[in-house]
Amino acid sequence: MKLTLIYEGPLKGNSAGTDEKGAIRHALSPQLSNFWQGTEFLRDWKNPEYWLPTDYEGLSLSQALANEHLKYGVRFVPLAFKKLNLKCRLKITLLAAQNQFTLMTSGDLDNRVKTLVDGLHIPASEQEMSDFLKSQYKEAPLYCLMADDDQITEFSVRQEVLWSATQEDFHKGIVKAIIEAEVYPALVTIDGTVFL
Repeated sequence: MKLTLIYEGPLKGNSAGTDEKGAIRHALSPQLSNFWQGTEFLRDWKNPEYWLPTDYEGLSLSQALANEHLKYGVRFVPLAFKKLNLKCRLKITLLAAQNQFTLMTSGDLDNRVKTLVDGLHIPASEQEMSDFLKSQYKEAPLYCLMADDDQITEFSVRQEVLWSATQEDFHKGIVKAIIEAEVYPALVTIDGTVFL
């Protein structure tokens, strides 16, 4: 299963904190929610019998996953979830102002990509949760690409110049990240075949 996500905003390296990663999660959640709603088998899948608790019977897959991934007061819905041993391949294109790339060292680029990847999965600890996300997603679930970054099996990053970038974009560190993701089962089961 393939999808493309787009993040446009500031992308910090070492100085990125919970607010920056939370902003990435917040920006991508509506795109992932739309993907769930627009993908028939995800939207209509009911009763994921043997691999979720029986008290989830009658719930949609996204509702069951949200209940299963209640963390820090927020219900997360990962597209690549571990119950079916789903993995993720990522191809990221980072577009930024021409002079912004000259300021990035390879270590800085690595740290910015790590910030972006951290924004694609459920936070590993409550310290990684921003107060904004806790207040914004008290009721509605937060959709994310994967449960954990250990589900990434392949990864590539490419840099390109964003020719529409302004001086203000440059000073604010604004980038446009195009994230091409492929979610697939590492072990194929009957339920996992729908992800092929």
